[in-house]
Amino acid sequence: MHYFLAADGSEANSLVQGGGGGGWYSTGIFAAWPLDYPAPAAARPVCRFYASLVNSHFYTAGANECELLTQPGSGWTYEGIAFRALVPTNGACYPGTRPVWRLYNGRFAQNDSNHRFVTSVDVYRHMMANGWIGEGVVFCEPAPV
Repeated sequence: MHYFLAADGSEANSLVQGGGGGGWYSTGIFAAWPLDYPAPAAARPVCRFYASLVNSHFYTAGANECELLTQPGSGWTYEGIAFRALVPTNGACYPGTRPVWRLYNGRFAQNDSNHRFVTSVDVYRHMMANGWIGEGVVFCEPAPV
């Protein structure tokens, strides 16, 4: 099972309908800021990468991680800034926001890498209990009012 995250609704619909080779499931929805929309000053650009070998995308707001993956030989193709998001400080989100966790399926050696982003700590724990690697809080979304 592969999960995807898309800031573009038409891309998400295409994947659900088999446009990415089938077997893709939405990771869910969390709030972030499109590039053409005003964002808080603390919101960071989120880099999007694609690895054709494993047919997977990866997102990071970490400047070091983004720079590392843009290096030749990383296996990832930089696709640009997907959106902007708030990021945690020392693993904690800002007041008035809630965490978005990232998980990794650990299947690099099988050419089957995939990440999932979730907003539920219960889903996060369940997936880790089923073998996924928890990577912690990577984004913070505004809490609904």
